[in-house]
Amino acid sequence: QCILFADDTIVYFSSHKLVQHCIETDLASLSDWLRANKLSLNVQKTMFLLFKPGRLQIVSDIADIHVCNQIIARINVAKFLGIFIDDELEWDEHIKHGTKKVSSGVYAINSAKHLLSTQNLKTLYFSMVHSHLVYGNIIWGTALQHKLNKIITLQKKSIRNVLKLPYNTPSLPLFKELRIATFSDLVNIELNKLMYFFTHGLLPASLKSIFTTNVDVHSYATRQNRDPHVIARSTSSASRTFIHRAPKNWLDLPHDVKSSFSQHIFKSRLKSHILQSY
Repeated sequence: QCILFADDTIVYFSSHKLVQHCIETDLASLSDWLRANKLSLNVQKTMFLLFKPGRLQIVSDIADIHVCNQIIARINVAKFLGIFIDDELEWDEHIKHGTKKVSSGVYAINSAKHLLSTQNLKTLYFSMVHSHLVYGNIIWGTALQHKLNKIITLQKKSIRNVLKLPYNTPSLPLFKELRIATFSDLVNIELNKLMYFFTHGLLPASLKSIFTTNVDVHSYATRQNRDPHVIARSTSSASRTFIHRAPKNWLDLPHDVKSSFSQHIFKSRLKSHILQSY
């Protein structure tokens, strides 16, 4: 199957067995199609990444993949739409990249805190820190806690700098004062927004098909009949993914938040609900 974005094309396969022959056959067909349409496949910029979540060894010994009589380079990390995807889906590279971006933002806020007002510093925070914390965080923000600790610490530091307070000031009351959610809650907000879109039929088909509702699983009537169904996961890595966490988080929301009749009201009620716990 393919994912197309601008002039980038991703071809992906899934199998419990080695799929080298299938890959090479399809790449040859793709190369033939491109030539027939007066286009060309740049083999030098063509790479392959072999996903092996959980360090599966069954697929680790795949041989070289050829196209147009040339070998395609194998990589461990690929950047796609601003997200660094590693072959073990642990998000180490993206977190490392995001930490550098956030660290630069924290430095900028710290340098400007003696010159700008709190409101202007808050604007700077949203531009240089917050934007990196929320982009795609339902994917990489579900990584193991110890991998996220540094970026969480940097967010707390930026909040203290916005309010021009000492480094050891307790951070939670500051988040509430500025009406800014902590990183873990930023992830929860995005997960819940995803479920709001799902329950209101606003997701694209490719994402909508990932989830099911309780009514699709059992026919008896309950108050949670239309809620997303939570499926038990057999591994800890699977239970951390947005596919599992998003429906689970949705169940914990108050009814008045879930029943919001517009996206704007839902986001406002959701944020207020979260900030009340600080």
